[in-house]
Amino acid sequence: LYPTGVNGVVVHILEEMLDEWMTRVMVHFRWHYDENTMFVISKLTGESLSIEQARQHQLAQWGLRSCRATGTESVVQQAYAEKEYFSIIEALETQLHKTPYALGGQPSAVDTILMGTYRGHTNFDPTPDMTRFEKVARWNGQSGANPFGAEINVFENPSPFVEHLLTITREQYAPFALANKRARENGDKSFVIDTYGEEVSYLAREYPERSRRMIAQRINHQLSATEKEQILSWLEQQSLAECFAPGAT
Repeated sequence: LYPTGVNGVVVHILEEMLDEWMTRVMVHFRWHYDENTMFVISKLTGESLSIEQARQHQLAQWGLRSCRATGTESVVQQAYAEKEYFSIIEALETQLHKTPYALGGQPSAVDTILMGTYRGHTNFDPTPDMTRFEKVARWNGQSGANPFGAEINVFENPSPFVEHLLTITREQYAPFALANKRARENGDKSFVIDTYGEEVSYLAREYPERSRRMIAQRINHQLSATEKEQILSWLEQQSLAECFAPGAT
């Protein structure tokens, strides 16, 4: 799921962003939409519950706390989170007209993250309506049977889909990851950063920082000297060195 060399680092960074940043979108959809909360809690309890009854369940109450912790309490952030998610799925739909998998001819960790959120959240819950994404639905249902094609080469030949993910990583996820890093170092429980033009509070969490460090460890321990030089130069060009280069740890 991770190619070797510099391509593996790029895939790792994309997977990191999707895994840690898209979480906020999934908890927003599930716990801010009444129909989703009723659907999930009713399935869990085996009862047909009203929204008032579903909201009393401890999991639904945890869900709203999780929304606050991950920065989607305001309607502004909810709207931007949805817009961001659909921009990713629309770009994926376009990519899947060209290749059988998200990054090209072979499956990767990016496919697993996107497929997991699609299967477990957005294509499972009543909202949102995902029916217009026909290629995504086919990829989700048949990707295991797709033959492997050319090896992934996102380092030298990034697709528009990859470029879109890198833009989100650079403009939104990296500032979050760095602020979370500083908050953890300072012993702060939360931090505030600008997200899509609004000051947003986030809970400082251990795992995003641990996950960020794993990328630097990959660069330090799994690349040759030449590959390390190449990826460090690439990180500088992408304005991602502060977040992911080994010196950032």
